[in-house]
Amino acid sequence: MYKIILLVLMISFSMLVEGGTAQGKVKRIYPTGDDGKIFFNLHDDSCKSGSKYYYFNTDNQTGKNWYALLLSMSAQKQEVIVNYQGDCDPNISQPIRYIYVSLPK
Repeated sequence: MYKIILLVLMISFSMLVEGGTAQGKVKRIYPTGDDGKIFFNLHDDSCKSGSKYYYFNTDNQTGKNWYALLLSMSAQKQEVIVNYQGDCDPNISQPIRYIYVSLPK
């Protein structure tokens, strides 16, 4: 009985943490006003185009680090990899779960 409950909980948790991934060079970075959100999109992104973006908050150190990473990779014309929450929805801006780079060797 406990194994079944544990299995159900594990499957439920794995569904919550899943998200989509996008990769590309930074196309646009759009900091907003007082709310501390940073919106951005990527070149040749199959999920977001036009006026829809990925975003994150800079109200903590992680968000500030991500902003610095975006600025740096944009200046260097390097690709970033983004994991966003939920499935791709090209009609809305979506929050990201994390962002990272994979630099060439």
